[in-house]
Amino acid sequence: MRQCLTAPGSHGTQYGPIPTITEPAQAQAFVDARIAEGSDYIKIILAGGSVRRSVPTLSAETLKAVIAAAKQRGKLAVVHVVTENHARLAIEAGADGLVHIYKDGRADVSFARLAKSRGVFVIPTLTVRESNFGVPTGASLASDARLAP
Repeated sequence: MRQCLTAPGSHGTQYGPIPTITEPAQAQAFVDARIAEGSDYIKIILAGGSVRRSVPTLSAETLKAVIAAAKQRGKLAVVHVVTENHARLAIEAGADGLVHIYKDGRADVSFARLAKSRGVFVIPTLTVRESNFGVPTGASLASDARLAP
């Protein structure tokens, strides 16, 4: 399924053609096309894959429009984020969930409270984080003492 959406030249486009939009007016048509293809949810890529490099991203207005369009059709709107600012923006825009936790700092209590107050779920995707943070080859993220109960 092509349920994924991003800005032209943003994260994801390097892997092949994926849908892009540039303005809020395109949101409903995008969502409707994904539903027609069988998508169960809409994934919005708000930021690129690195906190060290700048890539194009959707405007706050476009993000809000896509989330509203998904909800109007009864679909979940989940947002791929890399920075805390983008995570907060996604939550404020009405996202149902975040796919990948941001990696530019530790999630603090205020972030957790914001997510909880809005009923937002977070999929941390620990295997992605394992590859991003240089866990030695052969080491298992599950055996990391920092993640122990």
